[in-house]
Amino acid sequence: MSTGMFFALTGVLLIVGVPIAITVGLSSIIYILAEGIKVQIVVQRLFAGVDVTALLAIPFFILAGDLMGKGGIGYRLVRLANRAVGNRTGGLAIVAIIVSMFFAAISGSGVATAAAIGGIMIPGMVAAKYDKAFSAAVIASAAPIGVIIPPSISFVQYGVLTGTSIADLYKAGFPAGFILGGALMLTAYLISKKYGYKGADRLENTHVKTEAAVAADNNYSSKDVIEVLWALGTPFIIVGGVFGGIFTPTESAVVAVIYALLVGLFVFKELTFKDLPGIFMSSALGAARIMFIIANATLFSWVMAYERIPQIIM
Repeated sequence: MSTGMFFALTGVLLIVGVPIAITVGLSSIIYILAEGIKVQIVVQRLFAGVDVTALLAIPFFILAGDLMGKGGIGYRLVRLANRAVGNRTGGLAIVAIIVSMFFAAISGSGVATAAAIGGIMIPGMVAAKYDKAFSAAVIASAAPIGVIIPPSISFVQYGVLTGTSIADLYKAGFPAGFILGGALMLTAYLISKKYGYKGADRLENTHVKTEAAVAADNNYSSKDVIEVLWALGTPFIIVGGVFGGIFTPTESAVVAVIYALLVGLFVFKELTFKDLPGIFMSSALGAARIMFIIANATLFSWVMAYERIPQIIM
């Protein structure tokens, strides 16, 4: 099979709507079979793609994000941001962006951010007469900030594949993430001003909350401030630990899981041991999807190297 046919096959699969991960994997396998290369290379390359210690950060950060979303940390970050800017024009949209930035700095994952914050904010925005499509667009635009603001799963992947210092990537990610978040907030404000979207003093109907959480909305006390500090402690521990040389980015993911588990179970008490199997299963499925993409991309990159395509382009 020629290089042109290989790329043509890849293009056709994408055009007909085959998922990208399957496209790059399937086209690579067909190429290997057509070229008469030993089929064992498929298994070797797929396994080698995920057999990297640093990639352990991915399932742990996804698990940490799920634990924080179910354990009350995400909800308390929303309440904090809402108290600051929630009653202004477009307040709920701005709150969604701010919290997505905070949660991105905790989970390192755009998918985890969208799942955790979208489930809290979108129903509240719709109840406050925000357009449903606009509400979804705000979350869809803000959640990918998790790719930029440390600790970023994508930074870990890029650092592993290219040998770049992950700590240096983290340093570059902070200003870029804040600039992007500021641009999104300005856009959300201008759109909200045009269509008359308002803020909200309270976050009613935004989450399936316990009675204690509902009561807390009506009386923001010193106890709530302490709870917010527990929630804000997560990014400081993760990022501060990496920059301070206390632990590696991979180890920081484990620390995030332990911290989220302890806070959810024993501080906020919104997690129970019965909840854990379902959370673990959900996180495992999310991590498996990402690892599947990485494995197939590794096989695709091997075919590219075999055909010396990078050298030809250069």
